[in-house]
Amino acid sequence: MQRTSSTTLFRNAGEGQQHYKLQQEVKTSGETGIRILGLISRNLILVAVLAGVAHPEQADIGSFHELRSEQRQLVVQMVGRFNLSTGQALVPEHAYDAAPISVRSTFEAVSQALLTTKLTSTTGEPLGNALELIEVIEDVAGEVSGARGDQQFRVYAVMKPGAIEKLQDSVEFFRDKDNRYYHKGFPVCFRMPGLPSIQVSLTRDGKRADIDVDYRSPKFPNALVNGHLRAANSDVRAGNNGVRHNRRWNGLSQWWKLLFGFNFGGAAKDTAEYSTFALPPSPRTNAKQPFEIAVHDFLTAWLVEDQPRFAVPYFSRSSYPCLEALSEWKGKPLSPGAVRHEIFDALANYRKQVGAVKNLEEVVSPATLTDPTLRPFKNKYENVFTAVSLPSNAAEQDGCSEGALPAPAIASKEKYGQYFGSVFRLHHGELNEGTLYFLWARQYKHWQILSLRYIDGDDRTSSWFAEAPAPEETRQLPNVPGDREANLAIRDFLESWLVKGDFKTAMAFVSSASYACFDKPLTGAEGEKTFLSGLIKIRKVVGPRAKLSDYLEPFVPDDPTLRLVIHPDENAFSILSTPEYAARSSMCHARQTAHTPSERVPTEQDYGRYYTTAFLMKVSGGEPAALYTLWGREKNRWKMVGWQLIAP
Repeated sequence: MQRTSSTTLFRNAGEGQQHYKLQQEVKTSGETGIRILGLISRNLILVAVLAGVAHPEQADIGSFHELRSEQRQLVVQMVGRFNLSTGQALVPEHAYDAAPISVRSTFEAVSQALLTTKLTSTTGEPLGNALELIEVIEDVAGEVSGARGDQQFRVYAVMKPGAIEKLQDSVEFFRDKDNRYYHKGFPVCFRMPGLPSIQVSLTRDGKRADIDVDYRSPKFPNALVNGHLRAANSDVRAGNNGVRHNRRWNGLSQWWKLLFGFNFGGAAKDTAEYSTFALPPSPRTNAKQPFEIAVHDFLTAWLVEDQPRFAVPYFSRSSYPCLEALSEWKGKPLSPGAVRHEIFDALANYRKQVGAVKNLEEVVSPATLTDPTLRPFKNKYENVFTAVSLPSNAAEQDGCSEGALPAPAIASKEKYGQYFGSVFRLHHGELNEGTLYFLWARQYKHWQILSLRYIDGDDRTSSWFAEAPAPEETRQLPNVPGDREANLAIRDFLESWLVKGDFKTAMAFVSSASYACFDKPLTGAEGEKTFLSGLIKIRKVVGPRAKLSDYLEPFVPDDPTLRLVIHPDENAFSILSTPEYAARSSMCHARQTAHTPSERVPTEQDYGRYYTTAFLMKVSGGEPAALYTLWGREKNRWKMVGWQLIAP
């Protein structure tokens, strides 16, 4: 039964507005500019925080008034939604002009590229420009210190209905392979041919997008071992990216080069001074700490410390649909583009009405779960919340809806250790506020909440899932033995290359057809020399190690047509049985052809002729690109006939 208590979580968004007090200092002496201290959702344009010094004659550089009308409208719309959500009365012009340099340059580069990209259907009909696909911008990520490249220099947007269909139908974009490893939560990828390229990464339902401009192509072999995803790939200020941008989308002002006489040569640095009122970009715990530490810190920051700004970063973007569904069920729909602010407001409002809290046990208690698929996870805070480990196949299909919880998938091989759940009841005195279910996983070096559910009622025992569906409805990839000769060939290649350093033997497994996979297709002796040089360089950088699992770690692409091959080295690399039609479309010579996911349902006859490996190199100092290698028969011998780097 739905409660009418005013203290119900996420119900009365907007009542905690005292936490959004905006402090402004305006000093006008000499070269001192404007400082605005306010609440910020990471680097959001709306309430950006900047301590800047500008020459009077440069005051209009990179300003709101220099934007095109369509860009100004987006800013006005964003500020309006923020004001509606928080009760503030920010002026769009002032909010934008006070934003950090990297935020404004990112917004201008991405929006200008979208605005000047005219879309055309495959039948020649105009579809408008790409900027018209956006309903509202939720967030603009400029430079984020310590973050991965795919977390910086990009725009997060809510898309208009039909956006994904227009991208699919346009000749200007092609559907690239789904990417689950990078752009967390946005696996559906569209790119423009050539470089620089707009990359639009969408959620499965096409409602939200992560949009950036790729200025540089990842190169073999450096991308496999350089240890980090370079943010300069999408920073328009870095190197000659601005020049490259205008070659494709002419008309972008590079005003940042004129500020203070600086010319940014590498990954440009911001001089923004962030307010203590700002929402941090990441949780204050990290994924190296035990899972329960993150849960306890989230609850402590929110309920004991009365610091909800430290709790908000635990909600990943993947959780936003759950929050929206929950708020709509409670009768208070969230404003698109202001989710983070309304999370803050809801947490702050609940804490205000609960009052002072000395310890978590006063307001939080654990719940008992009855599902046999869940594994108890012992933690030192068992008097506060229940912790469990969830099977991966069940966690990955855990969607968002009110009422009944989803059913677990039945799989022949359940995997644990990637997803965890925290379950706790909220109570204030004798009033039971209900039970919250949080699904957690490691995201970008932190524990974050992927999805959640809120169940009204005072039942102290509950079930995470409803009754199980039929086995055929599972999304778990089927396990197959594969081809014994192919398995051995793949292992021999990797062992010869990495463990033994026997490059001559390794190259015997490489087909000349794979040389066409370089950015500039190579053939014959030149291709062999370049590929061999790459293998030697990678082995030299990573050095001698004892076994393949010391060099490599596996990953499984998000593609339901693949079959997972059982083999002895699953802890080092994945082998996947690939349908023949999909393998042929990914051959090096076919790379210029747009990748369109086939609607065809593969049959048994489609499998067995091609296999794919997928792995990342284990390197220090960050995360490298991932590598696919495609294997097929040549003259009755299994060889690598293609390869592809997977990067942001």
